[in-house]
Amino acid sequence: IDQRPKRRTLVDDIRMVSGASGGAVAAAYFGYKGRDGYRDFRERFLTQNAEADLRTSFSPVNFIRAYYGGVNDRSGFARWLNDHLFDGATFKALHRPKGPIVWINASDIYNRTPFLFTYDTF
Repeated sequence: IDQRPKRRTLVDDIRMVSGASGGAVAAAYFGYKGRDGYRDFRERFLTQNAEADLRTSFSPVNFIRAYYGGVNDRSGFARWLNDHLFDGATFKALHRPKGPIVWINASDIYNRTPFLFTYDTF
């Protein structure tokens, strides 16, 4: 029988995380993987080149994309996160019974309002 007490840290008491912009990635990953997720967060995200798949070349196609709203749409980075960090998980995977509540903050630029990704709104 293991008589050693379980080592608790401040991270064990986190009940809610919220993030915006780059902090949203960290908040979502903590909600997805829990306290043990931060062991590989640096290698899987912080030291990676997430911008490698962005379109940066001067080309007629990119000029047309820019005219119609942007060279790099939102799907490129989302695809990279899906493939390299979240392993195809959905927002539902962040809702774990003993995990923290996760709020991801965003902006609805068209309507000029904040938008909150929560279990209730998503």
